[in-house]
Amino acid sequence: MDSAYSLEDNELWKRHAVTLVSQVTVAFYVFCRWWSGEKRLLASAVLLFVVGFLRFAQKPWALRTASFNSFQASSTVPVPRAQREEEPLHEYIYTLEEYVQAAKKCALGTKVERKNEYEITSNYMFVDRSAPYSIRIEGLTSFLKLEYKYAYKTLKCCLGDTFRSLYTRIESIVTIPGVCSVLLLPFLALASMVLFATSSKNGQNKNDIRVTYILFCCTTVLELLLPSMTVPCCHSLFFEHLPCGWHDMVSQHNIMSFCVRKKNPTFMMKLVTFNFLRELVNQHRYVQQVPIAYQITGTVRRHIEDGWKKYIHDAASYRRFSELRGQWALRMHHQLGWSLNMAFDESVLIWHVATELCFYHPNTSSQCRQGEATQHGREISNYMFYLLLIRPEMLMPGTRSDLFTMVSDKIVENSNGPLELTEEILAQEILNMSMLPFAIDMVSKAHKL
Repeated sequence: MDSAYSLEDNELWKRHAVTLVSQVTVAFYVFCRWWSGEKRLLASAVLLFVVGFLRFAQKPWALRTASFNSFQASSTVPVPRAQREEEPLHEYIYTLEEYVQAAKKCALGTKVERKNEYEITSNYMFVDRSAPYSIRIEGLTSFLKLEYKYAYKTLKCCLGDTFRSLYTRIESIVTIPGVCSVLLLPFLALASMVLFATSSKNGQNKNDIRVTYILFCCTTVLELLLPSMTVPCCHSLFFEHLPCGWHDMVSQHNIMSFCVRKKNPTFMMKLVTFNFLRELVNQHRYVQQVPIAYQITGTVRRHIEDGWKKYIHDAASYRRFSELRGQWALRMHHQLGWSLNMAFDESVLIWHVATELCFYHPNTSSQCRQGEATQHGREISNYMFYLLLIRPEMLMPGTRSDLFTMVSDKIVENSNGPLELTEEILAQEILNMSMLPFAIDMVSKAHKL
C-alpha cells in the first residue's frame, strides 16, 4: 500500500498524471483501431481496460492527496465563532507575546486529571506547518492533562497517522471515491473474466487463449486480495490499540564498530567482491534497534514543562528556549562552547566520537558504563550518528553524510591494534594518540572534548 518512498514523490503527482493520460490515450487508440472481436469479448476487454485505467489512476491521485498543498488546504479550518465565544480557550491570539502568556498560564495551571482523549488533528503536528496559536494552546492543555503513558500513546498514534498520510494510500482510500474503487474493482475484474470465459473463441489461437486466461485470472485474484490488504491499514487508522512496536524503536549506528568492521571485515562483508559494496553492507546491514523512544519522549516532555514553568517569561525567552542547542549543559564547562560554533554535521560527528571516547576511557568504571543515564546518552549519540550516516535528510539542510568517511578512513589507517580489534581497543588507541594528522582534525577535537 506504499505510495511514496520520499516526500518529494508526493509532489510529482502531475508527472504521473501526464504519464497516465499519454499511456491510456495510446492504449485506447490501439484498442479501437485494431479490435475486431465479437461483443462478449469486446465487453470483457472494455471492463479489463477500465480496471487497468482506474488502478493506474490511483497512484497519482494518492500522491496528490498526500502532497503538501493538499494537506495545507485540508487543515485550514477556522474555529466557529460561537465556539470561540463560549470557550475562552479558543479565542484568537494574534501576537507571539499573547501566545506565550496564555501558554505559560496553561502550563502553570493545568494538572494531570485522568485519561483524556486528545482531539487535535495530527495534521498540525508537522514541523514545517504553522498551526494557529489557539490550536497550539489547546494542544498544550490537552497534553498536560494526560498522564505520560497516555500522552505517549497519543503521540504514537499521531505520528503513525502522519506516516500513513505521507507514505501510503490511506488518505485517498478513506474518501468516498476511494471506498467505491476498492469495492468496485474486484467485481469489474471478476465480470471481465466471466465474460471472457463465456464468449465464443472460434478461430482463436489456443496459446493466445491460454495467455489471456492467465492474464484475466491473475488480475482477478489480485483485485480480490487487495481489499483484504487494505482493511488492516484502515483498521490501524481508526483503532489505536493495534500493536505498533516499531514506534518504540530507535535506530542505532556506531562509528567505532563501523571502523572495527572496516579493519576486520565480517563474513558477510568478505562475500562482497567490490569495496564500495562492502561500504554499503557495513552501513546498512548492521543498523540496530533499541526500544528507548518512551524514555526519550519522557525526557523531552519534562524539558518542555520545565521550560514553560521556569525559563519562558516572554516572547524573547520563548525564542531563546526554542533555539537551545545544548547551551544549558555546556554552562558547567564553558571551555566546551567552541564545539557548537561549527557546522551542525561536524558537531554531531565530534560529539559522537567524544561520547565513545568517554565511554571507553580508563577512568570510566564498569558501574558507570552500566548506568541508565550513560546508556541512554550513548543511545542518543548512536541515533544521531545513524541520522548523519543513513538519514542525513532528517537533519539540517546541507548535512554532509560523507564526513564520516574521511574520519573512519583515517582512524583505520592510524590503527595498529591486534587482529582481534574491538571498539574498546580502538577507543584506547585514539586516546593514546599524542599527535594526530591534520586530516583527522575532527577526531582531535573529539579527543579535546
